Order: sequence, then C-alpha cells, then structure tokens
Amino acid sequence: MIFASPRLARIAASGRWLMVGLALVLAAPAPAQEARIGFSALRQNPEAPVEVTSDQLSIDQATGLAVFEGSVVATQDTLRLTADRVEVEYDSGPEGGVRRLIATGNVLVDTGMETAAGDVAIYEIATAALEMTGNVRLTQGTTRFEGPSLRADLEAGTGIMEGRVRTTFVPAGEGAGP
Repeated sequence: MIFASPRLARIAASGRWLMVGLALVLAAPAPAQEARIGFSALRQNPEAPVEVTSDQLSIDQATGLAVFEGSVVATQDTLRLTADRVEVEYDSGPEGGVRRLIATGNVLVDTGMETAAGDVAIYEIATAALEMTGNVRLTQGTTRFEGPSLRADLEAGTGIMEGRVRTTFVPAGEGAGP
C-alpha cells in the first residue's frame, strides 16, 4: 500500500488500521431508524391556559374525563390542536387542572411556523410533551418529515421521529430562500 504520509504508513504497518477502521464504522450513524428534530417554533409554555371548543362535550366527574367531539380545536399559547375527538384528562387534586389531551382522528398540531399531522396525539400539559403516532407528517418550512411516531418536548424545543423516517428538503441554493 502507498500512503500519503509516513504516519499513515506506520499505523497501517502496526495493524492499528483495523482498530481505526472499526472505530470509524462504529461511530457512523445507523441506517435511518430515527430523526432528531429541532422544534424552535413549537416551543410551548406549559403554564399557559388551555381552551377547547367543539360541537359536543360530555363530562364524567367520577373519572375526571371530558370528551370533546366534532370539529375540536384546542389552543394553548401559540399551539393549536385540531381533531375529530379530544379526551381531556383532569388531575384528581382539588384544583382539577388539565393533565393530558388525547386527540384522535385527523389530528393537526400547528404553530403557524411548524405543522404536525397524524392519527393520534397525546399532549401532556405539565411537561409540554407531545407524542404523535400513525402516519405522522411534520412540516418545518420547506422540510417535511414522515414516519410512524414523533415524540417532542415542546418546552425544550426538541423532538425525535422514530421508525422508518422519510425526509424531504430543498437544498441551499437558488430558490431555497435565506
């Protein structure tokens, strides 16, 4: 073998090239099984009030569950969640605050800058944790992510899409914007 530098020649001659090559292979990213995603526009204040509107509301005081059905729109700060049905789970404490929203059917989460759609969304109010499953599609500007599940921390502005992930983006250059 011919090497461009004497150092590379010494590494190859000593057998360390195998260890260096193995380290490079092990450090390389795995095939697309997940995508880490930034959610700067989806950052959320978990202490902001939640408002829910719908065509119908049923409440079960014994279980602490409210079910909104028909053209449901739930908002908190800049976050807007729409769905066919949203179950609202309340804390069992004396204040009875909203603990979790479970949205099903044509679920859309929108901030005006980022949009996520899927079959089911679970939003934990106290931690601003969002989990979406079922044909999840996330759009951030000209970039689109698709996969079976998405977990996001909306307070920290971070997330991960898991499973077989497909990403479509416009490379920087003419027509790509700033």
